[in-house]
Amino acid sequence: MMRAIVCHAIGPTPKLTVEEVVKPVPKDDEVLVRIRAASVNFADRLLIAGNYYVRPDPPFITGLEFAGVIEAVGREVSGWQPGDRVMGAPTAGGCFAEYIAIAADQLLPVPPGMSWSEAASFIIVYGTAWYALHDRGKLQGTDTLLITGAGGGVGLAAVDLSTRIGARVIAAAGSSEKLSVAESHGAAGRIDYSKEDLRERILALSGGRGYDVLLDNVGGEVFTAALRGSAPGARLLLVGFASGVIPEISAGYVLMKNLSLYGVGFGGVYAVSAAIRQSVYQGLLAIHRERPLHPEIDREFSLEEGIAALDYQAARKAMGKVVILP
Repeated sequence: MMRAIVCHAIGPTPKLTVEEVVKPVPKDDEVLVRIRAASVNFADRLLIAGNYYVRPDPPFITGLEFAGVIEAVGREVSGWQPGDRVMGAPTAGGCFAEYIAIAADQLLPVPPGMSWSEAASFIIVYGTAWYALHDRGKLQGTDTLLITGAGGGVGLAAVDLSTRIGARVIAAAGSSEKLSVAESHGAAGRIDYSKEDLRERILALSGGRGYDVLLDNVGGEVFTAALRGSAPGARLLLVGFASGVIPEISAGYVLMKNLSLYGVGFGGVYAVSAAIRQSVYQGLLAIHRERPLHPEIDREFSLEEGIAALDYQAARKAMGKVVILP
């Protein structure tokens, strides 16, 4: 047996409990991992609300990202052995538990020098930021990049990655505390959109030209205001809607300013494409070797406190990642 956070009903008020469940047994192509840390992501909220692109039938174990140690391997598995430090991001959940059985080809090795909490917070936020900036947005060192929700996990990862290639980053967030964290990661400009006019500040910080690339994590009114601060020909990267509001986009404005819109659905392509998994991981690993990447950890919770961890992340209080330690 093992302890886990189980979702018994999905919807606006999901039913979650911490309880004893049967410890999984790995299939022939799977490995059994003892989970040492699991991180909370915005997608966890979507999953238990029934709004994620996959919808498992309750009851199911929640949690979409983990790091841990392999304890056993199926008889068809090669390339992994007990004792290996691994991390993974299974699309159907299962990470808020003491153990997980997962297909061997869904695993990645933990980069050297990372703590368990950092490793459990790496794939989704840094993978999303890399996929958005490099694969979708083709960010250049001469670009000005605006990041909304810059104090969250993906936002801080994007600050970290973009400043390493020389791009000028304007961080936008809803509090001075979150902006200070973004500045500590290398952001050159800051906008508190809870107090300041977002469009006016974008233009002021960009010499009246606007940004070349937008990485939007928020949606809603924040995206609508940010849209009006774009430079002609800007690339807009739609990563998420943390505000809970999917914005309507004026096609006429997009046409007039020759804007390009890119959806960034990293979770979907990560799940189905081993080539993209490896491409993103190898790109991040090369940067990590030059200067180690360390995801910002806001708070750590025990598994028994896991429901409180989900509530804390849902309240948008976190500056960086929230982690559950089984």
